[in-house]
Amino acid sequence: MSLLLKGPRPIILMCLLSFASVSAVLFTPSLPLLAKEFGVNEHVAPLSVTLFLVGYTLGQLPYGPIGNRFGRKRSLSIGLDIALLGTILCIFSTNFWFFCFARFIQALGAAAGLQSSLTMIGDEYAGHRTTKVLSMILLAFAILPGIGTAIGGFITEWYGWKGCFAFLAFYTLALSLSSRLLPETAKSLDRSALDLGRIVHRLGVQFKSRSLLFHGVLLGMSTSVVYIFASEAPFIGISQMGLTAKQFGLWNLFPAFGMVCGLFSATFLAHALPARIGILSGLLTALMGITLLASLFANGYQVPPALFLPMVLTQMGFSLCYSFGSGKALSDSTDKSNASSVLSFLNMGTSTIATFIIGSFAEIAPMALAGIFALALVFQWVLWLMLKPHHR
Repeated sequence: MSLLLKGPRPIILMCLLSFASVSAVLFTPSLPLLAKEFGVNEHVAPLSVTLFLVGYTLGQLPYGPIGNRFGRKRSLSIGLDIALLGTILCIFSTNFWFFCFARFIQALGAAAGLQSSLTMIGDEYAGHRTTKVLSMILLAFAILPGIGTAIGGFITEWYGWKGCFAFLAFYTLALSLSSRLLPETAKSLDRSALDLGRIVHRLGVQFKSRSLLFHGVLLGMSTSVVYIFASEAPFIGISQMGLTAKQFGLWNLFPAFGMVCGLFSATFLAHALPARIGILSGLLTALMGITLLASLFANGYQVPPALFLPMVLTQMGFSLCYSFGSGKALSDSTDKSNASSVLSFLNMGTSTIATFIIGSFAEIAPMALAGIFALALVFQWVLWLMLKPHHR
């Protein structure tokens, strides 16, 4: 077994992989409250999620070259320090747009958690082992954001939206200290890695990889569903269905359970199924969930179970796509650090664009949410067909 998976290190990797996602969604139960306090309408408030995703996306690219030059641990440490700064700025924000700026800074730093963790795993494993280890570690990607949203609901009820960011500040500091226990996985350091010309060239090589490009966008559509649900569901659940912030947080454990089921399934199926079939199984599972969601809404069931329970199957399917797709893309690359940067950039870039487009609408009805998820699924089907030459 690799040193990466001994002792408490798997738990640290899990927390790092999900760090930005937890930071993105933990405060979402307080979105209606935040909108009221800052004097913005419910159409504008989700921009605080969207701008976080912009920072999260842009933050993926620099940590690849930094990791090649100074090592994965140093790159991670820099990112966590930036994230802590942004979180503290959020607490002291006095207007909505400064708050959004602070969220952007927070996201730039939080991006190091996903990029560095993927790079470390890519350094240590290859082939179906990459998919298996990723699926195991990515369980936190499913569990922790869901738990974080539930915690955020309770904190919002007790301490308001600023309490959510005080919690995140302590969480970031604890993660920064514990990440020192991780081993350095870089086999060597490249002193010229920060040369601008070489950065452009190496990232350009990755962007020319059709396999990396298609897999990155496919992952992004899966991630889009997570963040669209996180930014729009509070207004459906709290404003339209009458849930409290605490109740909304607890209901969010159901989609998280679906993601857990998907990642567990990928862990056990990684050695038995090729990536193409694994992705297909995920698409079919998500189709069942979205069909159930649309059917319940179409028949007038505008209640919390109709919103949250079908998301178990939906998130399970998209988690399968994420596990098999990311494992295949990283296994195909030799430059793990820059490949994981580009993969994460494409993933988050796609989800950011999708979340921004959906957030530009004044109000999302429950039935419209099902239609949005169906469009994401159709787009993934097209990408799956285009990926056939890369899954031989």
